[in-house]
Amino acid sequence: MEEHTCQNCGTRIPAGDVYYNFSAKFISGFDNYIPDAKPETDPERLITEACKVILQRSEQELMDEVYEEISLLLCPGCRNKVRSYLLSLKKTVKTKSEKILPFPTKEKR
Repeated sequence: MEEHTCQNCGTRIPAGDVYYNFSAKFISGFDNYIPDAKPETDPERLITEACKVILQRSEQELMDEVYEEISLLLCPGCRNKVRSYLLSLKKTVKTKSEKILPFPTKEKR
């Protein structure tokens, strides 16, 4: 039997004690909506600009925008904290100033 260490708080978990394997996945979504380009917008220029932005980022950064998996080994205390936090996210509707991720909201179509 081996001893484990919580990857959040660093607590040593003796052999035989309870620990948790936590994993989360971020998978990009697409709602099949593509906004219409303005008539005066040059498609070639848009493609060139998009390519410049892509070339400034690493392959891993680009891949993580599409799919990312995070796995952690947690002690019981950190498991409870992570679980409570995640459950609180889905129970409440946040105002713009309370959001943990400052993304703009989508305009209604």
